[in-house]
Amino acid sequence: MKDISDAVQLAERFRVKIIPDKQRPCLDHDAPQQMSAILTLQKILTRDGPQHAFNVMFAITSIKNRPKWISQALLVAVSRVLKKNRDMSNRLGVFCDALETIEIPLMMKRSGIISGKRAAAALEVLIADRALQYFRPELAS
Repeated sequence: MKDISDAVQLAERFRVKIIPDKQRPCLDHDAPQQMSAILTLQKILTRDGPQHAFNVMFAITSIKNRPKWISQALLVAVSRVLKKNRDMSNRLGVFCDALETIEIPLMMKRSGIISGKRAAAALEVLIADRALQYFRPELAS
């Protein structure tokens, strides 16, 4: 079994509850943020380092409209955007401002985007486009 203790500690640091894969997340208003994609978080930690993984979790958990369910697709999408755009990672507050303008929970609920490679790719495009509007408005579509 793979050691996931670092990922568990990071999730706990951001008060994210880890639930089993097959368990449905509780989406009540007062429920804590939850995730089952702990292996994905561990891969991000191992591959990209603790600072990058911290930035990913910070961005997802610090915005006002944060989703109750942190999906694998959302972790991967935010990680990819921050990796491809180092200036966004260095100016995390501005990145969070851009992320704040996306109704991630509503979008995931309406479109059914919960997991999978296509979901990660769709979220990555949406997040990158919105972030570009903040970082480089002349390049945004």
